[in-house]
Amino acid sequence: MFCFSAARVSFMFNQQGIEAFNTFSFPTFGLPNTTYDRIQEIRDIEAAHLAIFQTQISSVPIKPGPCHYTFGATDAQSFIVTLTLLEIASITFLTGLAQQAQLNVTKGALTAIAGTESRHAT
Repeated sequence: MFCFSAARVSFMFNQQGIEAFNTFSFPTFGLPNTTYDRIQEIRDIEAAHLAIFQTQISSVPIKPGPCHYTFGATDAQSFIVTLTLLEIASITFLTGLAQQAQLNVTKGALTAIAGTESRHAT
């Protein structure tokens, strides 16, 4: 369930960024013109992670529900800083979980998702 909650936080953060900013928000401090599009891609990938984790906890009677999160990013630059910190935390979290996993399929899924998070952080 922790993976599911972490993926939901990451998804919601990226969704809030998409709603708050636009294509012109990020180049003003030196990021590429494609940064906004990349954030949309990351949000979509996080939605896929949510779906993976949802299927893994389907037998659990109580599932974490969506919450409203306030991340404190007030401009595009603070959004990128917070996004980077969230991605690094996800990599660390998933790497630790992969070491604790019992099934090879679970280890593989966690490792693959951690690799994706590494690309997001880049």
